[in-house]
Amino acid sequence: EEISRGDVYFCKENGELLGASDLSDLVNVDFVTGAVSPRYLWELGKEWVLPEDEVGEMKAFVRKAYSGKYYLQDGYRVSAHVMEGFTQRMSSFGDIRLVIAIPNDSFLEDIIGPLVPFTIAMTAAPFGVIVVLSMLSAYLRFCLPPTDSNEIGPLTRLS
Repeated sequence: EEISRGDVYFCKENGELLGASDLSDLVNVDFVTGAVSPRYLWELGKEWVLPEDEVGEMKAFVRKAYSGKYYLQDGYRVSAHVMEGFTQRMSSFGDIRLVIAIPNDSFLEDIIGPLVPFTIAMTAAPFGVIVVLSMLSAYLRFCLPPTDSNEIGPLTRLS
């Protein structure tokens, strides 16, 4: 979290927070009455939380938690993921979501993206050279007529 300057939360399907990188985010405290209540994801007041008029959209985003889907808000990339594989004891919480909010400038897509084709070409080049040389060797070995032992061989002629 310190390196990426992001936020990580575990919550129920309905958005009720269960765990956070900052534990003070988990509960609402009424300082007048002393009442403590669970906090929901959209009550965090973070810059990446959708505005109040879009709370319904955020609820649907957390509930559905499509793999690979995210939204951008005030320079943050927010994604929600369904946590699978929990034990029977954890099933009392229902479906658990992992919500991750990371600043956009933490991603290097603009720098690394253009290098991908070059990297693939440089990785494939040695294999291509080996294939071409193997085909040349097979041609020289099997397609040319045999030579007399006193003559200079085809490979010697090439060099």
